[in-house]
Amino acid sequence: MAGKGWIKLHRKIRDNPIFNDHQLLRLWLICLTEATHKERDQIIGKQTVHLMPGEFVTGRFDIQELYNQGLKLKEKVTGEKTVFRWLETLEKGGFLTIKKTNKFSIVSIDNWGFYQGDETSNDQQIDQQMTNKRPSNDQQMTTNKNVKNDKNEKEIDTTDNFTRVERAYATIHKTMGLKPVDWPLVNKLLEKGIAADLIIEVMEEKHAKKIQEGGTVNGFSFYTNAINERFNQGQRNEGRLDFLNDL
Repeated sequence: MAGKGWIKLHRKIRDNPIFNDHQLLRLWLICLTEATHKERDQIIGKQTVHLMPGEFVTGRFDIQELYNQGLKLKEKVTGEKTVFRWLETLEKGGFLTIKKTNKFSIVSIDNWGFYQGDETSNDQQIDQQMTNKRPSNDQQMTTNKNVKNDKNEKEIDTTDNFTRVERAYATIHKTMGLKPVDWPLVNKLLEKGIAADLIIEVMEEKHAKKIQEGGTVNGFSFYTNAINERFNQGQRNEGRLDFLNDL
């Protein structure tokens, strides 16, 4: 049974890769509207489940049925595990948390107050929701010292660059974004001083070539060697140019 009441969406949802994946976006909206808006008990079989605001009970068959409601026959999902896997993708993206039992699962919407119009939640908190479960603050907000522009050392905040790389990855791969295992790889490149533009350029080139060859790319690690090689080559070229200028 769908939860009663209303939900509030922030416009920042349009900046998230989920917005361009109609299947995940549909499932996410189903989760938001299925969640209970108040604390209550629900009977599941002969078991009483206590639900907090922002939670609902489901299973792989139940969530599939919810997803298929109202869809044309050709649009319905038939694989019994497919929709639940999408639900797990939302969990990896930091949208919700799934508590599994041997009979059912309890889904909890992360930061439920955001979707109930909690005016105490500012834009910074909303940004945190949209980037939840990325690297911890000391990883995501790291700065490095990179010798650029007249050889002066400058601190570079990689936060915006991380977001740019993730959005580009999502666009190229038509997915939600980077996998958690890829986050430290991206941050390591950014901390090294590699520009987001270079990372994105290599991703686009390598991905296009791989698809043309009939292959697939399973993760960001596919690009790391090529990105490092391109960066190192640029450093060598810059070094040679400096040497010639000093002559």
